Amino acid sequence: MGKHSKKQFKFNQRVVLIISLNKLRKNYCIDFFFVPLRGVFRNKFIQMKALKQFTINYASLAEGEHHFNYHVDNKFLIHFEAALVQEANIAVQLLMVKFINSIELNFQINGSVLIPCDVCNEEFNLTINGLDKISVKIVHEIPKQGDEFNIIYLEESMSSINIAEMLYELIMLSIPMRRVHPEDEAGNPTCDKTILKYLSEGTTESLDHQETTKTNPIWDELKKLK
Repeated sequence: MGKHSKKQFKFNQRVVLIISLNKLRKNYCIDFFFVPLRGVFRNKFIQMKALKQFTINYASLAEGEHHFNYHVDNKFLIHFEAALVQEANIAVQLLMVKFINSIELNFQINGSVLIPCDVCNEEFNLTINGLDKISVKIVHEIPKQGDEFNIIYLEESMSSINIAEMLYELIMLSIPMRRVHPEDEAGNPTCDKTILKYLSEGTTESLDHQETTKTNPIWDELKKLK
């Protein structure tokens, strides 16, 4: 357990950077999250045990395709101290393809997360979805340096892999940079009306002040005295 956890945790540290690079190349709208690459779990041993349902014993599976379905909610997210959100309702579909010396993990997530609106700060359910593919190579010896994206190396002595951190990172990176309430059928914002009114009045007052500053002749006369 100790050796397996250490190896798997080490390799998953690369996934944050890898996923973000790939999504940036595809022009995904994402935040630059500062997700800790070490100590993501609140308590490594306890949480890995609590998330054991996300461990796949690939050694016991035959070659070919294998389908897995998971559900991510609050009970999953509380195990990650750096989670951007703590409430979610997400369906996860995983297609795992096993080869002789490698495994291909194809993730698809669909659901929603509870998050504050960037405009009115009121929490709302934001719909998210995401896709990602990670390759796992089973080797006799782990390379000291690897330049390939989305590749994880596991030693031949390993028999299982835990996908919890991969899934967590995919969810975090699927949250868009701008998070606002959706518009209604008429195209109007559904944000808190009181806050929208306050923001509108504040913007108007600011514009009026700028206009007055530009046209007030008193300021022009004062400038001449300099």
